[in-house]
Formats: sequence, structure tokens, C-alpha cells
Amino acid sequence: MFCYDRQFSANGGGLITYVVKNWSVCHPKVCCTISNQNIELLAIRARPRYLPSEISNITIINVYTRPSSNFSSADKELKSAVTKLQKENPRSFFIIAGDINQERIDIIETMNFKSLVNFCTYPQSNSILDAVYVKGDYYSAKKRHPISTSDHCSILLVPKYTEKHRAKSKQKRRAQRDLSSDNIKVMKEMIKQWTGMSFVKIVMT
Repeated sequence: MFCYDRQFSANGGGLITYVVKNWSVCHPKVCCTISNQNIELLAIRARPRYLPSEISNITIINVYTRPSSNFSSADKELKSAVTKLQKENPRSFFIIAGDINQERIDIIETMNFKSLVNFCTYPQSNSILDAVYVKGDYYSAKKRHPISTSDHCSILLVPKYTEKHRAKSKQKRRAQRDLSSDNIKVMKEMIKQWTGMSFVKIVMT
């Protein structure tokens, strides 16, 4: 569990990100935090056991913008944080997810991120208030029921890539050679016929 308490006076407590143990091949760590009236952000870097070769780790950016936030300022701060993290670790795969209280973040989409959420996440108003942004075509998003007493639907992110199990081929043993004197004599006679050579040296290993 990674928790970042709210750093200003308001209802609620802040952000929490849980990292499953299977994603703890290298020690997960907090790599960025922001907490102000416009945006709250908690970025965790972790690494699952299996990833495509071009990806070194996963950076999970948990973000929350309040309904009363200045969304223009919040989006700019988010872009600045993501840009800095990308420069620090260019081979990391970024997942930006959270309750943003808006349907989309245009400034993030200009960075080649795409939203995977195209379904209602807040049933009370039949609107999209939550987002998941990624690059590439590695994941798809599925709608799930709210957890506990939450009034927002859950979003399940499903990887499209699968682990390629390499079957361990057993090393073939050399066939047992017949090195009897009679067999060697036959071999010499055959080689003489094929090559016309008068002498053949046979090396036995």
C-alpha cells in the first residue's frame, strides 16, 4: 500500500495505490507526488514479472481532480509531471488513472496518450468521470461493479500481451557409434571408393 495524505484542508484524506505482490519484482517506489486545491497525484513505479521487451517497468499515476478544481491548471500540472517522469525513465510504460471529474484530458491526449474508458463510470448522472490513459495497444479496459459503497464503477485494465512460455527442449544425446574394428574397416573401404584416397585418418571422439 502506498498512501499520500491530502496536503491542504478539505474533506477526504488523499490517495492510495495498492501494488500486487506479483508486481514487486523490483521494489515499487513513489516517484512523484502532488497535492493542492486543483490536483492530487501519486505516481508509483513497479515491475511485473513479464513485460514486452521494449518496456522496463510500469509507472502508475493515480490522479484526482475535484469538481471545484481549475481543470486548466490541473491538466497543465499533470502534463508537467508526466513529462518529467518520462524523461527520467523513457522505457517505462505509463498508466494514468483516476477520478478526474471530467470526460477527457485534452492536453494528455496531445502527448499521444489515449483514453480506454468509453463507458459510463458514474451511474447517478450516466456520465464519464473516471479515466485511464495509456500509450500503445497493450491494454483494454472493462467496466466492473463499484467496490463496497463507492458510487463510481470500477475499471479493470486487462493486458493484451501474454507470457510466451519457452519449452525447454532436451538436448539430444549423440547416437551410440559402432567403433568395432570390423566396422572401421568397412568405413575405410567405403571412403576409398568415394574419394579415391589411399589413406584415411579416422579420429574417434
